[in-house]
Amino acid sequence: MMKNFKIFLLSFALIAGFLTSCSNEDSVVEEQNINETEAITQSLNRLAQQFDNDGNVVATSNPAGNIVFDFGFDFIYPLNLSFNNGATVAVNNLDELIEILINSTDNLYVNGIEFPFEVEIYDEDSDAIVVISINNEEEFLDLIEDLWDDDDSCECYEVYDPVCIEIQDPNGNSFVITYPNECYALCDGFTPNDFSNNCEEDYNNPGGFECFEFNFPISIVTDADVTIVVNSQNELDNALYNTYSFDFVYPFQITTDDGDIETIEDAEDFYEELEDCFDDYEEPCLLDIASLEVLLQECDNMEAEIYNANGDNLENEYYLAFDGNGELIVNGEPTVVDSGSWSISTTNENTILTINGLLTFTDLNGSWELSECEELELEFTNGNQSLEIDLDCEDIIVEPCDECDDEEYDPVCVEFTDSNGNIIRLPFNNECEALCEGFTSEDIIDCEENSDCTIDPVLVILLECPWTVNNSITYEFDDNGEVTISGSGLTTVGSWTIFMGNNGYPVVNIEANIGNFNDEWHFVDCNLINSLQVNSATNPASQIALDCE
Repeated sequence: MMKNFKIFLLSFALIAGFLTSCSNEDSVVEEQNINETEAITQSLNRLAQQFDNDGNVVATSNPAGNIVFDFGFDFIYPLNLSFNNGATVAVNNLDELIEILINSTDNLYVNGIEFPFEVEIYDEDSDAIVVISINNEEEFLDLIEDLWDDDDSCECYEVYDPVCIEIQDPNGNSFVITYPNECYALCDGFTPNDFSNNCEEDYNNPGGFECFEFNFPISIVTDADVTIVVNSQNELDNALYNTYSFDFVYPFQITTDDGDIETIEDAEDFYEELEDCFDDYEEPCLLDIASLEVLLQECDNMEAEIYNANGDNLENEYYLAFDGNGELIVNGEPTVVDSGSWSISTTNENTILTINGLLTFTDLNGSWELSECEELELEFTNGNQSLEIDLDCEDIIVEPCDECDDEEYDPVCVEFTDSNGNIIRLPFNNECEALCEGFTSEDIIDCEENSDCTIDPVLVILLECPWTVNNSITYEFDDNGEVTISGSGLTTVGSWTIFMGNNGYPVVNIEANIGNFNDEWHFVDCNLINSLQVNSATNPASQIALDCE
């Protein structure tokens, strides 16, 4: 049926284009008020990215499995569209629109829409899906700019630990949107305060579940009271993409990851299966570089063991000491002291502990990816082996306190100086967690105080506001990586780069062939009016003033 529709649609477009060239079609287009608009082209190009070449929902691009939350809005049909060759077509539903998208080419594509039309969007003030009317090109552009003006790509972990949010549909009925994990929900602008305890609703995970598969065909009943038979996970994802709620038709069967076939008799059976499924997944470890370095440096006498792929202990036991100069001291059996180097880095969004130079305990050498952090234990993996490190310190933050689970989400930050003089800032979901971990109210600061101390805002400061250091030396930065340094009777041109330091703040590195200007400038506050709080690596007493208009 889908294939036949493709042929019909393309034939219709071509015929309509031919008729447009041979008849007085202009009056029809004008009567329909179909206007050429860049906004419809942008929107459909973006919508096409939510689907593969066969018109199936791409699971990785649609974590919520719903068009309003994954794309931004849903058209209310029918729509009258026009092609770039002047042909027009009435589109009655999302399936027909997707057919147009996957059959579009560089020579034949939609470039116009009839105004006014209506869309469904999420209104965060009312926690509801609302219908709004788009009356012209300006309103259409405003809509998509409001939705997509930021970098809204989600770089989230793959662990399946779902959270749900209760929303009202346009008819006032409640339904639940479920995200694979908290990260995706936060990326869409929700907070833990929005999370619902009422997750016991039938729902689908785009792409399916890792711990079981549906034995298709199965039947579902949509919120429009339409019963649909679906024959694959793709068909299920497609059927639910612009549906707010649905019910399974019971019974149906699933196949578990162990190969067992189970019959799901009713909703209660399905909830139990989901509970078992969720329990199989571990919480991700989200320690950043700065926090991990603090843990390793501040905890003495850390006990470490290495396990093989089968979980067998390789009968080794080490005691590790990490210092702030990148040196690692290892004590072990036989009783001997070995020394090497250590560093923390990130690769493909993973946190890596690299150990090199050990001559006796060589099985510790290599790159270890941080895979788990729970209580006072870290776990790193390297191929088929895992390195488990037990931390011997009680005053370092690893996990939030359980007694604060019921507290509202009201984020605070704490700031402290580690043993190497680095300023460390750590976020908490609320003040309760910070106090529970041993910090005092004097340690708690407003998270917004240094919210601008990231690379992008600092780049603006560098390019727009020349520095004057100690009222004598002027630095003028350009976007080609060059810095002009003037003062003390000379002018020279050097190079500059910017990167995030281990303490979570930007660092500007300056190199010049003439004069004693090679230095690293470590940002610690970007919010002081007409000035910066920046520490020079070679001259901590240096003061910077900004020449900003």
